[in-house]
Parts: sequence; structure tokens; C-alpha cells
Amino acid sequence: MTSIPSALYDLAETATVLQVGSGRPLTSYPTVHTAEDVFLTVRQETDYSDALKRLKTTTVDCVVANHTPPELDALELLMEIRDEHPTLPVILFPENGSETLASKAITAGVTGYVSRSNADAGHQLVEQIAQATTSYEHQQLSHQLDQNPAALLERISDGVIVLDEEWSVTYANEGTQEFFQRPPAELTGHTLCELAPEIVETTFYDHYQDVMTNGGSKRIEEYYEPLDRWYTEHIYSTGSGLTIISRNITAQKKHQLERKETTAQLHGLLNSVEAAIWIRDTDSRFIHLNQEYRTRYGLSPDEPITGKSPEDFFSEEIAAEIRSHDQDVLEEETSQTFEEKQLTATGYRTYLTRITPLFNDGTLYATCGVSTEITEQKRTEQYLDVLNRILRHNLRNDMQIIHGYATELVATLDEPERTVAEQIQQQSTELTDLAHDAGMVNRLLSQSLDIQSVSLRRVLTPVVTDLRTTHPEAILRVDIPPSTTVVADKQLLKLVCKHALENGIEHADTAPPQVHVTTTTVSEAEDRLELVVTDNGPGIPTYDRTAVLEETISTTTHSSGLGLWIMKWGITRLGGTLTIEHCNEERQGTQVSMQLRTDIDSD
Repeated sequence: MTSIPSALYDLAETATVLQVGSGRPLTSYPTVHTAEDVFLTVRQETDYSDALKRLKTTTVDCVVANHTPPELDALELLMEIRDEHPTLPVILFPENGSETLASKAITAGVTGYVSRSNADAGHQLVEQIAQATTSYEHQQLSHQLDQNPAALLERISDGVIVLDEEWSVTYANEGTQEFFQRPPAELTGHTLCELAPEIVETTFYDHYQDVMTNGGSKRIEEYYEPLDRWYTEHIYSTGSGLTIISRNITAQKKHQLERKETTAQLHGLLNSVEAAIWIRDTDSRFIHLNQEYRTRYGLSPDEPITGKSPEDFFSEEIAAEIRSHDQDVLEEETSQTFEEKQLTATGYRTYLTRITPLFNDGTLYATCGVSTEITEQKRTEQYLDVLNRILRHNLRNDMQIIHGYATELVATLDEPERTVAEQIQQQSTELTDLAHDAGMVNRLLSQSLDIQSVSLRRVLTPVVTDLRTTHPEAILRVDIPPSTTVVADKQLLKLVCKHALENGIEHADTAPPQVHVTTTTVSEAEDRLELVVTDNGPGIPTYDRTAVLEETISTTTHSSGLGLWIMKWGITRLGGTLTIEHCNEERQGTQVSMQLRTDIDSD
């Protein structure tokens, strides 16, 4: 997502950058973060004096100084450094730059100057670090070359070869053995064409001839097909010949290619997601946007966004809201989830947004947001809520009135009119119960659960007691050890068990109704227990079982009530499974099996 200055690839080894000041860490800038560990090692000292002590004990290739007077005056630090290290690169990186500060810094001998307030401050900083450190390294090499050229050339891991005007090798160090596949001593006195005849047909030779003929120097980065390798070379005109410094960068090129491919795959993946995704730095400046974000907010696919602030795309009010959400995440250092409404060309839309902090080695450097549209989901929830209120309140009240009238009619009418009144009384009772169950379903789907280890006997005892009161003719047997526990929400499990037992009693066609409750272990799962409810009824019709277990509703597959649905949805919310089968081959009786968790840490 961020580019690396080519100058960094010329470094003989990783450059050490010393950041001075207590401001935002350099590694929180995406470009610096990308370059770190590959080309740069960043160290930080918050105190002026500690930074000077560090320079005495540590080899540093570049200093990046904040400017926050009076705590830290970068100009004073610069002058102190210049007294001891005249050529060491020093880059001023103030929070809010000014022409006056820049002018004073240049007078004091600053190497580079970047204001943090710039939109692409991180990229500019890495560019200046790259130029400064490579220049500084070359100065150091030149100085050492003047002092003891032979020792320096032998220390260099890169291949160094010197050619005279006849293209004969006059010097080669140990680093050339990797390319020529022979010791340096065997190269001296032979021409380049003798040692590597295939090189004449490559672009490398074209560059050599150019410098040999026209003088000067050049840097090249080319693929050498005969060896299937990539090299970066510095070619210098020396006297009447050439000096070539060569480095094998095949591994780096492969890394670049892999990174490029990975980035392309990541971009493709993010752009295929039907959610707006973005990354912003700790100043809320954009680092990345996916296509859905651009589409949602009317940004063209090619519009540059790196380093842009929310104010560049949105009104002050929306930009302030964006910054507020980011700040909450940065301060708490935890993910935040919230709903937001936005006015679009098609009306108000509702989005569920989650913003997560991103860390690198413990340093918070950015936030990542994912926003999914939930407009239709919210509308459906509102519709269901309204319908549920109507069903529970209006229908229930009306049915209670009808039930009252029917009760009076039963008491006053003779046959056959009394039979009709009794049917009205029964149907009104069932509809009232249905309205009550609908309310239960609403709470079942919306309430938060209190998941804990609960005694199965304590859950079932009040259920059985109530059913024995309302159905004294039924025979209820519970064979469950007192120590049996499961992981569940007590109230929700109680509701599920009530409907499981009640179903076996109310649908029985044999007198008396019999319901038996037992438990069994699940052989393939140690953290599961199976609660089994069997009855002696006619069995649940196939269309009822199919509708609930396969969660399909149509004109041909639907459940006649909510009881089975409450059992299904309840067990699912508790992390269990529900099965419904006939007790025997004659398809008589029903066996309801509910697998429940016994370990609170299990999935």
C-alpha cells in the first residue's frame, strides 16, 4: 500500500534512525512502518540529554528531531550534534512548521526538514531519510576508501571489480565469487568477455559501454537471465577503465513481488466485500479505502486518498464525528461498535460500524473500520416489533373479551348452542396463548442471555410442578441425577423445557398422557449432554417437524404453532441442537432430544 524509496535499496546494511522527542512515534506512519525491519531500525529518546548520550554509545545513521519548545528545542539539539558529528544527517520534524523555523534550521546546518502537518508527512520523511542515509553512507565509504582502500574493499560484502580500458580485470574482491563462480585470484588478467561471455548479450554490457565511452557513473537495477538473478550495480568511470560494485537483490525482488501480489490480492478481496472498509492513521488521515467505501461516498476509483483528512471529503459536521469515533478508539485502545444514520439519494440508510485499533509491537499506529448496511434489517426489526405489539396487545385483549362472552354463553345456553359456545371458548383460549407465545418469541430473540452453569433438576422442577397443576391427569416422570448441570440461561432453558413437556401432554391421544424426561451422554463430545423428552402421543406430524428442523416455511411446510419454534430457536441460542423423532417404527410417540453444553468454555 505504500512505496519504498529506491535509495533505501542501496544501503549496505539497515540504517539506524534516532527519533528525539516525545511526539508520535515514527513507526506509526504507514510508510515508515513498511520500511521498518527491512531497511530502517528506529530508536526513540524523549529527552534531549539522553539523545546526546545515545549518539556517544550507538552508531546512528540519521537523527529525526521533534521541535516542541521549551521542552525540546530542535535547533539547540542540532547545534550540539554538529559540534560532535559535523556530517551526521539531522532532519527536523516539527508538529507545526514555519518558514522562520525552516530558515533557522538551514542556517544551523540541518539536513532535511518536514512538517508533520503535511498530508503526506510520513512519505516525505522516509524519502529524506533515504537520501540522507545513503549519502552519509557513501561519504563514510569514501573517507574509509581514502584511508585504506584495500581493507575497505575486502570488507564490503558486495562484489567489487575494476576493469582497465581493455576490459581486463585488475582487481576483484571476495564478493565477486558469487557472480563469476571462481575465486577472485583467478579473475585478474582475464577480460570480462572471457570470464562471462554471455554478458555481452545483456543490457548490463550496454550500460558498461556507455560509462566506459562517456564517463560519469550510473546506477542500474536489472534482471540477469543467464543466472536467473536480479542485481543492482553502481558503475563508475575510474581513470581509463571502470569500477563496478554489484549486489545480488534477487531475494529482495522476490519479496517485493510477493508483497505486490499479496497487496493486489488484498485489494481484490477488500473490494469484493459488500462493506465499507478503511484504514486511518492516528491523526484520522486516510491510508486505505476499499471500493465499497468509494461508491458509498461518491469517491472516484482513481482519486488519491493517502494522507487525506476527513475534511477533504466530508462536511465539517461529519468530519468532526469521524474524528470523534477515531479518538474514542485511540483513547480506549479497544474496538468500538455503533450504529449511524446517513442521508443518501435513496433516503436515510442505517449502518453498523466497528472501528478497531491497529498495533505494531505494542505501538498504536492506525485504526481500521468496517461498516455494513443494516437498513433493511432495522426496518424488519421495527415491523416485527410493531406486529408483535399489535398481536400481544390488541389481539390478546380482543380474545379475552371474546373468551368472556363465550364463557357466559356456555353457562346460559343449552345444546346444541352450548357446544358452539364451548368451541369459541376453546379457540379464543388458544389464540390468547398464541399471542403470549409470540411475546415470548420476541423476548427470546432480543434479550441478552445470562449464560452460566445451572442445575437441570432446578430448571425442570418448577416446570413439572406447574404442569401437574394444570394437567392433573398426566403422568410426568423425571429421571435425572441431582448433580446434573448444563451451561445455559436458566430462564430460556426453562421456557424450552416447558414447551417440550407441554407438547407431549396436550397432543396426546391416549389416556393418560405420559411424558418421561431423561439424560444421556453424547459419545462423540465430552462437553455435551443430551436431554431427552419422550411421550406416548401420536407423534409430531412430518410437515411440522420439517418446517422447524429445516427452518422452511411455505404453503406446504409450516408449523401450526410456535411451541416447536420456541424450542428450536431457544436451543440454538444456547449453543445446542434439537432433534425430533418417532419413538418406534410404528411412528407412535415422540422423542425430543436436546444437546446442551456442560463446559462453559466450550463453543
